[in-house]
Amino acid sequence: MKGLIIDCFAGGGGASVGIEMALGRPVDIAINHDPDAILIHKTNHPNTLHLTEDIFKVNLRKYVKDQRVALMWASPDCTSHSKAKGGKPRERGLRILPWAVYKHAKEILPDVILMPNAGTRTLMWQETSGAKIDTPARFLFPIFSAVDLDDQMVECIGRYRWEICRRVQGVYWNDIREKSLTAEYCDFIQYYRKNSDLSADAKEKIKTALSRARNSYREVFVKDYQAWMKYESQGSFRLNKVARDILVRYCPFAKAIRQGLATNPQYQNAFHRLDAENRKKLQRFRSVYDKYEAAGGEITPELKENLRFYQM
Repeated sequence: MKGLIIDCFAGGGGASVGIEMALGRPVDIAINHDPDAILIHKTNHPNTLHLTEDIFKVNLRKYVKDQRVALMWASPDCTSHSKAKGGKPRERGLRILPWAVYKHAKEILPDVILMPNAGTRTLMWQETSGAKIDTPARFLFPIFSAVDLDDQMVECIGRYRWEICRRVQGVYWNDIREKSLTAEYCDFIQYYRKNSDLSADAKEKIKTALSRARNSYREVFVKDYQAWMKYESQGSFRLNKVARDILVRYCPFAKAIRQGLATNPQYQNAFHRLDAENRKKLQRFRSVYDKYEAAGGEITPELKENLRFYQM
């Protein structure tokens, strides 16, 4: 792992030992307000920079010095967030400690933030639109999960796909005249009863899915996205024809998966349409890139990556 590793509530170094065992290298910076704890930590981790400071007051940017932070481990006292003490959580001084994690996350922008929490849900760390977007982070996962982590990740990425499309499309996110993932999916769900491509059984399933999702089109999409990634990618059909056609175009499988499914009649027409659309887009983009370069412009890595996507 390249980049700095920081232990924000280092204590005597238990977490730091685990991190070193897992990654094969010591943490770079350890923070704790207790001098005795830092002394123990120094004994076990002599090559680590030790900061005996209040977690709220320490200026991590001063020590990070614009270096990339690969991992920030943060394990604030959790007993005042639960009934682990045997009673109602009361100590405000301990309950506000997680806000220190948020403070430093905004300032040093770690790639990964790990906090020892348990749960079954993943969350969007922050919205993808609006005025207050102050970290690059997007997803929040429990470290100790009672459900399959892959399923959690796919669910969260499904929501992210929907929300990022909404942000890109702006006020046209559900306007079918401006083709997009959210616009086509909203149109599909809104008028499913009149869709002749759907069987009576498929329509009944959509009705049930809407009821379970409390009429949230996004959550219906997320369930379809999970089925798309987990089952349809293996050739196990779970989606109706209309939903599958939308996902083929806006959430295409990797090339190797598409090739494995290419002979299946359920996918053939959709994959052929996708390939034809991508060839047109690729030709158009190449033409624009050539004109841009001829005019003295530079093709950035991001533009090259965009071209590679349509090359599939």
